Amino acid sequence: MSKSKDFKLIYEIVCEHLSWVDDKLLDDLSSFLEDKIGNEAVITKDGKKVLVGFSKDPNYNKRNIKIYLKKFLHKNDLKDRLRAISTGKNQYTINKLPDIEISRLG
Repeated sequence: MSKSKDFKLIYEIVCEHLSWVDDKLLDDLSSFLEDKIGNEAVITKDGKKVLVGFSKDPNYNKRNIKIYLKKFLHKNDLKDRLRAISTGKNQYTINKLPDIEISRLG
């Protein structure tokens, strides 16, 4: 994200378990969110995290982010292995389902 702009709200999506499946999925998630949210937000990758920053609308609905994450998992046939959970006020984590072994993620 550009440091010259003042971002009112930044959502953090921790994607460590998503990268266990395929590292390419982080790029796909960034592209998917850019398509869905449009130019309202700036989306960047930071290691195994995806950051979504809003400069115009600080009241962006957090629920929309979760819906987009669920749609992404469904689109990539990962919904039966991974899920998006809220882990903080402005943070989501994509975790494996409790009954899924790590070896079945890949």
